[in-house]
Amino acid sequence: MKVFNNNEAKRIEVLDERFYKSKIEDKYYPSVTTILEAYYKGYGFNEWLKQVGYNADEIMRKAGEQGTNVHNMIEAYLQGFKISWIDENNRPRYTLNEWQMFCKFIEFFEKYKPELMVQEFTLVSDKLRFGGTVDFIGKINGEIWLLDWKTSN
Repeated sequence: MKVFNNNEAKRIEVLDERFYKSKIEDKYYPSVTTILEAYYKGYGFNEWLKQVGYNADEIMRKAGEQGTNVHNMIEAYLQGFKISWIDENNRPRYTLNEWQMFCKFIEFFEKYKPELMVQEFTLVSDKLRFGGTVDFIGKINGEIWLLDWKTSN
C-alpha cells in the first residue's frame, strides 16, 4: 500500500483565501478554492444573483454552513463516530436537508464500499502552482479514487 505523507504541507489563510507552501521553493500557491472564486461563473450565476439580489450573501452563507455540517458528519462517520440526527433532548442536530445529504453519502458508501487510504490530505503541486485538501483517497473495486464531498449542484 502506498503511504501518503504530507507532514510538510503548510497552509495559511488570509481573509477568505488559502495558500499552500511549496515543497521545493519558499513560495505559497493559491488553493483550488481560491482560484475558483476568481473564475468567471457564467451567465446562469449572474442571472441567479440578479434574481435573489441582496439575499445572495445570506443564501451562500447558509449553503456554506450546510456544506461544512455535512462534511463534518461524513468525516466523523469515517473516523468511527456514531452520527445521530436527534440529540439527547430529542431535538435535531442538523437540518432535514443536511441529514438527507448525509444519508445519500451512506447509500453511496454502502453500495461501493470504498476502502479508506487517507482522508483530509493536503496536496501541493509545484508544477501547476496550486494546492488543496482532498477529502478522501481510497480504493473502489481495486482502483484508487480521489473523492471530494459536495452538497451543491
